[in-house]
Amino acid sequence: MKKKIGYVLLTFMLTAFLCALIIAVSLYFYLSRESDSEVDIVSLADAGGATTIIYLPDGETELYRLHSEENRISVSSDEISDNIKKAFVAIEDHRFY
Repeated sequence: MKKKIGYVLLTFMLTAFLCALIIAVSLYFYLSRESDSEVDIVSLADAGGATTIIYLPDGETELYRLHSEENRISVSSDEISDNIKKAFVAIEDHRFY
């Protein structure tokens, strides 16, 4: 009886191990295929009208800037002076000032 339980347990463990191995190998090949794909640089330049900055692998050194018709860089509201904000409102709404 104990031999039969041991055999069933061993069979179950081997089957689970093989399934896990197949899943791991499949996941590895799927992810390696996705990361090796080439980036279409032209689509990066046209994406959303903002400037795309490409860095070297160190993550700090800027390699290149891609932009379409205008060189736009997103900034936070704190980085814009109050005079520029007021000028924008004044131009957009002539009744404001």
